[in-house]
Amino acid sequence: MIDYNKRINYYFYTIAFVISILYVSLYLSPSSYGIALDIFDIPNKPLLGEARPIRSDEWSVWTPYLQMAVNNNFERFYETPGYLIDLRGFNQLPLLDWMVIFKPLTWGFFLFSPERAFSIYHVLVALFFIFGWKKIIEKTILKGVEHRSIYSMLFSLTLYFTGFVQYWLTTLGPILAFTPWLYISLISESKYSVLFTFYVAIVWLVSHTYPPIIIQSVYLGIILILIYESSWNVKELISKYWIKAIFCALAVGIVFFYFKDAIKVVSETVYPGKRISLGGDSSWQYWLSSFFPYLLINGYEQTWGPNICEVGGVVTYLPLFSICFLDYRNLRDIFKNRIFVLLLSTFLFVSLWMVIAFPEWFVKVTLLYMSPAHRGVYLLGLSINILAFFCIIRGKLIFNWYRISIFSSLVVLGYFISSYISGESLIDKSHWEIMLIPILFLLFSLNRLNRLTLMLSILSLSLIYTFNFNPLQSTKPIFDIINSYKTEELNSYKNENGWVVKEDYPGAILAGIGVKSFTNVLIRPQLDFFKSIYPDMPNDKFNYIFNRYAHLKVSSTILKPYNPYQDTVVIPIKDIQNEKSDTSLSTLQNVELSDDISLIKLADKGGSLDQIFYDGEYFQLIGWSLSPENKVWILTPNIMELSLMKANSVIRNDVVSAINDKELKRSGFNILLKSNVQNIKFCLVSYSDKYGYKMLPSIEDNPNYDCSF
Repeated sequence: MIDYNKRINYYFYTIAFVISILYVSLYLSPSSYGIALDIFDIPNKPLLGEARPIRSDEWSVWTPYLQMAVNNNFERFYETPGYLIDLRGFNQLPLLDWMVIFKPLTWGFFLFSPERAFSIYHVLVALFFIFGWKKIIEKTILKGVEHRSIYSMLFSLTLYFTGFVQYWLTTLGPILAFTPWLYISLISESKYSVLFTFYVAIVWLVSHTYPPIIIQSVYLGIILILIYESSWNVKELISKYWIKAIFCALAVGIVFFYFKDAIKVVSETVYPGKRISLGGDSSWQYWLSSFFPYLLINGYEQTWGPNICEVGGVVTYLPLFSICFLDYRNLRDIFKNRIFVLLLSTFLFVSLWMVIAFPEWFVKVTLLYMSPAHRGVYLLGLSINILAFFCIIRGKLIFNWYRISIFSSLVVLGYFISSYISGESLIDKSHWEIMLIPILFLLFSLNRLNRLTLMLSILSLSLIYTFNFNPLQSTKPIFDIINSYKTEELNSYKNENGWVVKEDYPGAILAGIGVKSFTNVLIRPQLDFFKSIYPDMPNDKFNYIFNRYAHLKVSSTILKPYNPYQDTVVIPIKDIQNEKSDTSLSTLQNVELSDDISLIKLADKGGSLDQIFYDGEYFQLIGWSLSPENKVWILTPNIMELSLMKANSVIRNDVVSAINDKELKRSGFNILLKSNVQNIKFCLVSYSDKYGYKMLPSIEDNPNYDCSF
């Protein structure tokens, strides 16, 4: 049996190594930076898949910051015309400081070209994750199990291709990848295990210092230690782990010292510093998706919730398989097993935390206050899937027509629940999970339905749903664009203060390629800089608007700064420069007010009103229309009480990608309306020869937007 496990490992590691070499040789990455390249009008086509606009925290924040680090010769401070950007943030970047020895993912940037290094970075994330989970599962859940190599391989691959991991891979990837290695170091019994734990703990913490994942991972680590140890004698556990605990605490202290400036500033911000979670702010849909893994998704879109990344969990059909196929007559030993008790207790506790508010003292003692309850899908999914995997491997399974029919009925039930939640027809819902039903019946009829084929079917379904979510994007254009002709072209728009002020470039993508851009992403607030612009703004209002992590945007349609979202600050262009100096602004001539509400009857739904903001005097409307000409009517029966102040077009490459129509590149709009009537009602309808009349649905539930006149 040892030879069998060694042979499986040999083939697995060899195949992984060959794929990794091929991946790096082709300069590939899972980055969605192709969205930014489209905005810059740089020809680009991924080798496979497509860039995802929803991954904006990567393509508009983290990758541009990485570009800044490369362009800044890996120095800490990046200079802009108004302030210094500290690149020592909570996302891991290649910087030439003493912490570099604890950032192994970034070492390639000091040895190879950035294009090659970026590809190596992402390959290492995948390898560390898959190999790490394979090893820790073998040492805990599969200890003493025959064929453990093949089962641990399939389980680690299944985890890697769950929605949570793939949807957040390009930002949370590093901390997710090093998490199992922290567990491995903790249970290691080698004579160097203390130093190994100390090093891995720092590597893990600095890889992506994100409290929700850190806190949940620590709790799972304690559970895995208790699973690994044969004795729960308190004195023996303290004797064995007290030195490692001290070195882990020392690792926390070192990382805290490294980030001391950032921690001090961020802890005093309105967002995210003042954010506190008592639990209970999640929804039953998240919990139910632990058993029905594709309940909340439809292909690469969400059926419910804010977006696919937010609803993606560590979910598979393992729990449902275990419920349907376990022999409950012979589960006494399973139910008494400490693995079952510990993991079930973890799952139940996280379930309560997600749906029930806890006392403030409790969440502060447990540090759960730093993790929004819906982020509990991470630990919820890991605990229930490891538990289900344990039951399937250790328990006795029964396969018959009756049990397969029960499983099939539950899959179909989940399919109907998903359709009910989304309000979509069954025909429009992705149906790959339904295909699992005939496959199971076929395997059973061929006498091939067993643990191995169950695991293979789960992995196959995960691959179908997530493999192509992240593209195979070449890294070359990501770094070729830095200080290129595009940079020179955009820097030619500098105003008298040295800034390039553009509306149509989100996030930090301009700064990333070397443009002295006013729009940016501020990891740390720049209060002194903004005070120079708004010296007379009341302190409370100033602090609320500017003291936050923020995507800094500009707008030609607003009259004063505001926060449309908790992570966004929008500033009027007029407060920075003369609007006429930006020749890229495009005023919309085809937007008009009308009281002809009969147009609504001619329209079906199309386009989107993404955001409505009202400050008591002005409405700001942001969205896009299915009209290349931006022919939009703002319909209201109270036309005398509503005034159209401004209307500008906005580049929407995400619309071009979604609709597959390049004519819709400037289909976005930013409209400013004035009204002193707080309860005024209005509706937007667009028209084009190509798409006809379209009534724009609103993403936000706003009482002013009403098309039912």
